[in-house]
Amino acid sequence: LISILVGSLSAEAIPTVHQASTSKQIWGTLQEAYASPSNTRILSLHLAFQNIEHKPDESITQFLQRTKTLHDELAAAGRPISLEDFNLYIFKALGEDFKVMIPILTARPDPLSFSELYSLLVSYE
Repeated sequence: LISILVGSLSAEAIPTVHQASTSKQIWGTLQEAYASPSNTRILSLHLAFQNIEHKPDESITQFLQRTKTLHDELAAAGRPISLEDFNLYIFKALGEDFKVMIPILTARPDPLSFSELYSLLVSYE
């Protein structure tokens, strides 16, 4: 099994596992090196989310797809953001045309799900 694992690695990855003596150690080392999202990537995703804007020439559907992609990438990296924070990022990023909707959207006792928010904003658009 060790020879199969090492044989399937690229030349760049072999030095990563050169000290491992069991297949479990090789697999664990590879998992740590390549499967775990880097702190830099996670920080980059958070910053992108905090700085996201609804562009004037962009449909609300396109904008929400971009925000959902960032949300899903953070969740896949093991750092999901709460529904409350997700909604706040969207409210902050909405253009002037949608600002009148924010009091209506925030008046509910529970945060809106993505599908509810999507439906309301697309209907308003």
